[in-house]
Amino acid sequence: MQIEIRKVSFSKPGEPQGSCEDACNVMEAEQYFVLSDSAGGTGIFCQDWAQTIVQEWDKAWVFDKDLCMRNWNPFCSKYDDKILQTLENLQKPDWKRIYFEQGSSATLAAATIQDDTLHWQSYGDSCLFVIRNQELAFYTE
Repeated sequence: MQIEIRKVSFSKPGEPQGSCEDACNVMEAEQYFVLSDSAGGTGIFCQDWAQTIVQEWDKAWVFDKDLCMRNWNPFCSKYDDKILQTLENLQKPDWKRIYFEQGSSATLAAATIQDDTLHWQSYGDSCLFVIRNQELAFYTE
């Protein structure tokens, strides 16, 4: 089974097209995609967190929730280390406190096809729409 992956991103009203903080990584040859919707109204570095998620999310985690959960803390710790280095370089001591109080927020939706089966996961309010036989299915959990 071959799937066609389409992505759509909308800017907020009044903002230029393409200015949203969403991130998406589509790997058509691997039949795999990851989408992250940055929650820019909370925390700091949310857009960077969304980019990190889509670039580094391991495809194996889509198949195995336990594997995903075992790797979640190291995944976040690696990102925290990157941000702490960035904050040190910027010499913004108040931002470190803000980062640890508010964090960086983003949602996730990831999907892949293996052996003619759709495997997917989502965290937060990102969802997956599947069109099959001209019918629309909506997946959120």
